[in-house]
Amino acid sequence: MTSTRFPLMFSLLAVPLASGCVGFINDDNGDEVGDTGDTVGDGDGDGDTGPENTIYEIQEGAANGTFADGTQVSLQGVVATSPISVEGSLVYVEEPDAGPWSGISLYLYDEVVMAVTVQPGDILNVVGTYTEFFDASQIVVANPGDITVVSSGAALPGPDMITATDEQWEAVRVQNPNVVIATGNDGFGQYVTEAGIKIGNLFIDLPPAHAGASFESITGPLAYSFDEFKIVPIDLGDLVGYDPGPDPTEDTEIFAIQMGTVPEDSYVKLEGVIVSSPVSFSGDTFFVQEPAGGEYSGLQVFLADPAGLDVAPGDVVTLVGTYDEFYSASQLELASVDKLTITSSGAAPTPEPIADPGSIALDCMTPEPWEGVLIEVQDVSVTEMFEFGEFGITGGLHIDDLFFAIADWNAAVALGNSYASIAGPLYCSFEFFKIGPRDAADLVPN
Repeated sequence: MTSTRFPLMFSLLAVPLASGCVGFINDDNGDEVGDTGDTVGDGDGDGDTGPENTIYEIQEGAANGTFADGTQVSLQGVVATSPISVEGSLVYVEEPDAGPWSGISLYLYDEVVMAVTVQPGDILNVVGTYTEFFDASQIVVANPGDITVVSSGAALPGPDMITATDEQWEAVRVQNPNVVIATGNDGFGQYVTEAGIKIGNLFIDLPPAHAGASFESITGPLAYSFDEFKIVPIDLGDLVGYDPGPDPTEDTEIFAIQMGTVPEDSYVKLEGVIVSSPVSFSGDTFFVQEPAGGEYSGLQVFLADPAGLDVAPGDVVTLVGTYDEFYSASQLELASVDKLTITSSGAAPTPEPIADPGSIALDCMTPEPWEGVLIEVQDVSVTEMFEFGEFGITGGLHIDDLFFAIADWNAAVALGNSYASIAGPLYCSFEFFKIGPRDAADLVPN
């Protein structure tokens, strides 16, 4: 079953694997570091320690040019301040006394990730190769024997309080107090604060936050990637004291959102809109329309916390949430059902007829006036079956199972089926616009 929340593309992390700020490092001979026969990190995985270094020595020396890239190093008794990032194989470590120059990132080879579990508060001994990878300081750990968990449950260093970012705080566990959000999503799922500090999503998906909202504090290691410093919270507990600010009082029309006159990340109130669909099978999405209908009248609604969500087609509702574009899908993000009020109930909107299915068979980068609107196409046949429960019809339009259990959906559709009509809201998912029939009554066979 597909989901409009997770499209067919991997979320871009704050730290990339192949270009940007993490990756496999080669020495001057083209060999992977750690296999050169050096005493430290010699590739045999036996945990050779050699001369002991401190992170302070490495980071300060790197900054003033006295600590050479490619040096084999040994750290004793450093504290893990993050788990291992699943996609990037990164973990952040710090000297117990914290302070400037006290943190650095470890890049772990795949065999190390498979063999070693690291959690925040673990005390580690590490041997590896110091390098600057696109200006991000790293120690590359090539073998499972080159990292040892000495003990667990230690207090995390710091956090050190900062109001601006610079090199001395790279990889240090820091805390930014009194955060005001300027941008709730920079296009990569990250916040930008009014002070210009990025809040990254290397370890967690950041919860919705709109421009003007605030946090008492945000904590995490200070990562460096794509030429920017960013605080990367390791769990939701690092985001303290969220305050959305006062709810808006003026009504915003869906027409204005879909026609591009409302800035992304705006915190808005939609008053008196009609629910046009049930809740999706995933339990977190439904659609609404302006009573007048027509082009630009519909919008997808997504709940970050859908607990207690109970709406039905025909409900007239008032919604308060953040307008955003999630991989080109226009949506209103609600923090919870507390931001939804049912004011009355009546008939569901009537589907808008679309004469040519091919006219709306577009990729999500193409503006579509019918996005979010309950529509209907007629006299179509199933021409192609796709993965994840989708099928194609006459004109190349995709039809999806957003509101169906997969077993019910598979029983309802087959290659060659012919339909007098197919109805449902039009929405963007996995790069294409598609119709999501709400129930079996929206699939009318010939």
